[in-house]
Amino acid sequence: MNQPQTIDPTKSTLSITPSRWREPKTSRDPSLNLLLKLVGKPKDGGQAIETRLKKALMEGDSLADTVVLWMHTLPTGEGRKLFEQALESGIQSIKSPPQPLVDLFKQLDDRPTWVDDEALTLACKTGLRAGLGGQLVLSCMALMGGYRSGAAVKPLVMTGALTSMAKRRLAETSRFVVDLYNSPTLSRNSAGFKSAVRVRLMHALVRHRLANNPQWENDAWGTPINQADMLGTNLLFSVASLLGLRSLGFIYNKKESQATITFWRYVGYLMGVDPDLLPKTLKEGMRTAYFIGASQGNADNDSRELAEALMEIPYKEKRGSKRWLGKMEMQFRSGLSRLFMGDSSANELGLPNTPLKFTTLLTMPFVLTGEMVRILLPGGNIIAERIGRYVVHRHVESILGGKLPDYVPYHEKQ
Repeated sequence: MNQPQTIDPTKSTLSITPSRWREPKTSRDPSLNLLLKLVGKPKDGGQAIETRLKKALMEGDSLADTVVLWMHTLPTGEGRKLFEQALESGIQSIKSPPQPLVDLFKQLDDRPTWVDDEALTLACKTGLRAGLGGQLVLSCMALMGGYRSGAAVKPLVMTGALTSMAKRRLAETSRFVVDLYNSPTLSRNSAGFKSAVRVRLMHALVRHRLANNPQWENDAWGTPINQADMLGTNLLFSVASLLGLRSLGFIYNKKESQATITFWRYVGYLMGVDPDLLPKTLKEGMRTAYFIGASQGNADNDSRELAEALMEIPYKEKRGSKRWLGKMEMQFRSGLSRLFMGDSSANELGLPNTPLKFTTLLTMPFVLTGEMVRILLPGGNIIAERIGRYVVHRHVESILGGKLPDYVPYHEKQ
């Protein structure tokens, strides 16, 4: 039987502000400062959100963390088995279910009143419409953008999750997003709902392991996979992705944009992000994204190593002309990352400053033309959704090679 670990990640010293914290007003990042100018400062100048984000750096996910503590009191595999039963068949299917599972699934099964099925369905219809454009934004902005903070990437570095398995993680993340968008209302038994909950448990398992790792620097980095970093990741998939796709020429009306924010707000809820932290509107999300980005420390060598591993995916292990084409694709993707994040952040990550970054200026008119055809053509939305879904599915399946993600921490696979 496994013995409980010595450190409980559900408990944190909220009075500590990790040294990673930077005062947002000191940010000199042009892209972030432009973001704030677009939406304006809060009436209090941002004091309330700054105070909340400082605390969030020291907070985990108490419901999921308590489940993991309970799992460590059982023989290996027993806790996971009961968790899967509750997820697949409902908590009522377990005779005398343990309280940690009861509490977790009570929160999961309690669908918030603000969840709008019509909005979620609209978000799913538009989510895959961009096809490979969405995949480019996912890798070049959402994933790459997450490496801007040296502190935030420490869980990835200490679990070996990307440097050795970059392609696999990109594919699993892509499949995760596809599962979500293939689940129109994120209903209780949908693939998207279950994937979100499994990723939540995976985060809790990693958080528990790192909280008990003597190499983890709590005072410097905060709680592993803390609330602030989970919120930041959520915003990269919602707010940042919307802005990235628009910069490529894709068109989203106000209703579609709001539906996307609502969709990812619910995804964040399922994944254990404090509901009070999750933005309700795109404007609120953009403002929150500024404060998270501006309060992060600089990229470090770990950030650059992870960025390099992600950049190498198009040509790594390829030979001959395919390798040459892969390097061209890498240059193109690096250029997109510069477009999305700005030169300041791209330079910190060591991304090549390539002329191919200007190719977006050439492709944008074609994307805009296609979008206008979609809008004006009867049934254009349906056609675009079907084509986008097909292209994305084929792309993700080719990367995964038929191996579906299991959302198990990488150290447990080794």
